[in-house]
Amino acid sequence: VLATDYRPINGTIKISPNGQYLAYTVNEGIKIINLQGTTISFLKFSSQKRATDFTWSHNSRYLVVGCYTNGIYRLDMQTLNLELIIWPTTFAYCHNPVYSPNDINLVFIYHTWGDIATLYVEQPNATIKLGRIKYTHYDEKLDLGWLSNNEILAKCSRTKGLYYSRFDNDDVQVFEKVIHTEISHLFVSPFGKYFVFTNKY
Repeated sequence: VLATDYRPINGTIKISPNGQYLAYTVNEGIKIINLQGTTISFLKFSSQKRATDFTWSHNSRYLVVGCYTNGIYRLDMQTLNLELIIWPTTFAYCHNPVYSPNDINLVFIYHTWGDIATLYVEQPNATIKLGRIKYTHYDEKLDLGWLSNNEILAKCSRTKGLYYSRFDNDDVQVFEKVIHTEISHLFVSPFGKYFVFTNKY
């Protein structure tokens, strides 16, 4: 048994791509342990921050956490420094952060009014607005994923579609619905070679 304090209600478990760490939700936030069960880091978040939406960078250096109205945080596994990297300028839910295959760009959802999802890409020196999906389910996670370092997929259950976006530097070239069917879950493989989706809950 590696851990006994996992919080299963609205909980999340993510193993790092290098297989060395396990991040999971506990009542007070997120705990990162190694595969011997030793605690490496304990990120304390209040329940109001809803720190249940997190993912690893592909090189396993960073764990990024979407804290909804409290922005997006990044933990550096080399220094164990926790940094607030994205802060909402209006009342919004920032969540579903995912790193590009080269670990340079970070896509995330900026949800306003509960059902308007704007997709942004945070680059080292700029922020790109990819496009907007209106009338999502309330606070819906869109299962964002990268096909390449400048191509992104997203699903929306309520609008019944799969969305594709492509950008070049700070120029958005495409943002459109490419599959018109009810999609409940989307998974893109780590380096974008494959993707699968389901259309039943």
